[in-house]
Amino acid sequence: MGRIRPKVAIALLVLSTVACGPADEPATVSGATTSPVAAPMTTTTSSTARPSSSVAPSTTAGPPADPAALPLCGDIRWADSGALNDCRLVSHDRAGLTFVTWYRKSAPDSAKPAMTVQVIGRDGKVRQTIVETGTDQLGIAPSSAPELLDLAGDGRDQLVIPVYRGIVNGVFAVYRATDAAPDFVRSGVVSGISVDRSEDGAYIIGDSREGPGKYWYGDFWQFAGSQLKLVGATKTELNEDHRSTCGVNDEYAQQHPELMDVSSAQRFCAVKRVRTKAVQ
Repeated sequence: MGRIRPKVAIALLVLSTVACGPADEPATVSGATTSPVAAPMTTTTSSTARPSSSVAPSTTAGPPADPAALPLCGDIRWADSGALNDCRLVSHDRAGLTFVTWYRKSAPDSAKPAMTVQVIGRDGKVRQTIVETGTDQLGIAPSSAPELLDLAGDGRDQLVIPVYRGIVNGVFAVYRATDAAPDFVRSGVVSGISVDRSEDGAYIIGDSREGPGKYWYGDFWQFAGSQLKLVGATKTELNEDHRSTCGVNDEYAQQHPELMDVSSAQRFCAVKRVRTKAVQ
């Protein structure tokens, strides 16, 4: 399967929040390249209200009756189950939030699933409700679990939801909250096999493989406020003698000339990756 670009994974989003202060405004960065996502719709509701009326009601009566009884998302063998699994994530960062996730149809007449996430505080109260509908074509990806990852390196977990999963590559929606802006904001999407960080913590990286593995693409992101900003892109060719050649990803040449600096490409080619984990 060919490489999946973020622009083909534009997802619709409805975000319902309880009143807990102003939302984090996306930063304005001169000349920045940000992830091309649809503008979110936000509605302030009480913690017992339904999500925005522009979204169809859940096919269930609501969240699972006993969220504490749900399995941890990481304990489910998603690829083997072939089902949409309700589960929970528990963050061990300083906010100590729990994320209860379940599925419903994205519209009454649609077979496409969507994921609903309730963000619950230490006091047991619902702080926020997120509805992620995934790609227009397929809905949310049922074959892999949502994760909590410390992508920003700020000691807070980010919520990462797989919105599409191909044979090799996928597309992941990233949500971020900070101590100053406690509501989670959809920061953008990253395409790749997984979402990782550079060894020095400077970049969020999505590595994608094309075809049988002759070409590998690296997209390098940073947070600009609440939004993801693309700051570098590389293309690596694996030769028959098992050597690799890394350089500028010319796929971006016309759209993003600021990423085409050869010296910058050499710097990004030398970046070492590490698997990202949640805050421990």
